[in-house]
Amino acid sequence: MSVVIRFLLRTVVLAALNALLILAWLSSEAAEDPLGLGLLVFAIYVVVALGWGLVDGVRHGVGPSALVWLLVGLATGALVPLITVIDTGETATLGDDLASTVPFFTLLILVPAVVGIAVGTAIRAVRS
Repeated sequence: MSVVIRFLLRTVVLAALNALLILAWLSSEAAEDPLGLGLLVFAIYVVVALGWGLVDGVRHGVGPSALVWLLVGLATGALVPLITVIDTGETATLGDDLASTVPFFTLLILVPAVVGIAVGTAIRAVRS
């Protein structure tokens, strides 16, 4: 699979998970606890990036996998404020939101993915 297709697939899955969690949260009684939702979303991002990074490390090695996950982190960081704009219709703070969420989500996704990639690459080397 090419880098672009892998990037798009991972980004769409993470964006869909984010949107589903927000919709589920808004329709539940937990809507009064945004911290709980935020921590749940972060934990899901970390677990998905770690697990999928591990699989990528085994299948594709370090270079292509790290590039894919860097792009996924950047795209997810940009999508989170856009999902909020779609939900609320408020665009006044979009620039500031992008400036703060893109680096945060890039690291939130990239760090566990790189750990997974490193472990996956080690597994790949042992199998060879």
